Amino acid sequence: MSVIHTKRNMVAAYEPLPEDLFVEVRIGTPSGRRVLLTKKIAEYETAVTWAREMADVMEHHIEVVPVTGPEYMHRNRSSIAHFMATLTDQEHGEVRSILVTAMGDLMRDSDDPEIRREAHGVLRQLRAIE
Repeated sequence: MSVIHTKRNMVAAYEPLPEDLFVEVRIGTPSGRRVLLTKKIAEYETAVTWAREMADVMEHHIEVVPVTGPEYMHRNRSSIAHFMATLTDQEHGEVRSILVTAMGDLMRDSDDPEIRREAHGVLRQLRAIE
């Protein structure tokens, strides 16, 4: 973890791991942590730069935290469900097609038996396989 001191605050930037897909910029508040920004992991440096720029106008320190796909899905389950409910039938079909392809790729290419098992479960839920 890197600690970056600004004029009146600091940013704690956790290093990404190979399995991380997203990066969240978070701030602590009296009512709990709040996510200020979410980016793809490829934009990690952009997120750190943004956090540094925002730190001095915030009351509390900022954290830059890489997260895995499952962590992201778990934290954002309700907003993802809301988004999916707003899709047209065509858009829904396109998302399903992307998911089926991605899960098939995981089953074929992953060396991790747990990931292959999870991908198989998703394909069964999508009724792409029996």
